[in-house]
Amino acid sequence: MGVPLDALERLDFLLQRGGTKDLLRLERQLRAINDAAKHYEVIIIDALYKALPKDVDENSYGQITGIYNQVEKIAREQEAAVILVHHTSKGNQANKSVTDVGSGAGAQSRAPDTHLALRPTNEDNVISVSCCVRSFRPVEPFCIIRDFGGLWTLAPQYDPNDLEGKDAPTGHGDNDKMSIDDVVEAVKSNLDNLEFPMAKTHLVETIRENVTASKNTILSALDILRRDGVFEIRKGDYSKGQQASKLFYPGPNSPYYIPPEDATKETVGKTTSLTAVSSDLPTELSGNSEDAQ
Repeated sequence: MGVPLDALERLDFLLQRGGTKDLLRLERQLRAINDAAKHYEVIIIDALYKALPKDVDENSYGQITGIYNQVEKIAREQEAAVILVHHTSKGNQANKSVTDVGSGAGAQSRAPDTHLALRPTNEDNVISVSCCVRSFRPVEPFCIIRDFGGLWTLAPQYDPNDLEGKDAPTGHGDNDKMSIDDVVEAVKSNLDNLEFPMAKTHLVETIRENVTASKNTILSALDILRRDGVFEIRKGDYSKGQQASKLFYPGPNSPYYIPPEDATKETVGKTTSLTAVSSDLPTELSGNSEDAQ
């Protein structure tokens, strides 16, 4: 594949398939290797979800923040760069910003020093690479292509902005961005397709996958739905395995309302007002309940 043999000799693999390895065990392993006078300059964890400790939910903001603190600790102690391979969220990734491509809690977008998003283009075997860096000089998007030997090489002849699915027609007409009221009505019409309780992060992601609206528009719609009693927020119950501190439930004005067992209901907050272009409404929302935020 064009990789020098001496480079392969410097690679070590710690296979996770079928094992019980996680980031906590990895830290201990690396310390033992360092004691044996061996040092790594780059540590690649592929994939991150395989290395999460038991009972850690990737949709939980607090838990994922703790995971990144652990990764930073490993990088600091080993004096090495740590690369995390992470999967994307559901749906079309072409129209998302680089930091929103990864699945899970918002900490995924804020914690890393560098994001590297690999997305398919409209050309066969050509991948667009987009970067978002915190402390370094900005890097322009570029393309890579897989050759006959399976090796990825730079492909400057291709356009990194020619993403597969970018600005694809949605069936909502020319002005396909939905307004806050559109989103409110879409959610009301599809309450039976939502499985409650739902953490805010997962609820917003589920709605985004099924409507053509910005995250801020969806958040404003959720404020209205809470104000109108369609949704209400209750505290998560850790005894039931709910990792999120706050969860969305059907409100008293929803046909699916079930009164709480105890006084865990949160006071409804103020409504934020944003505007968007009106359009047709989708007919279906779907999602699975995740006890996370």
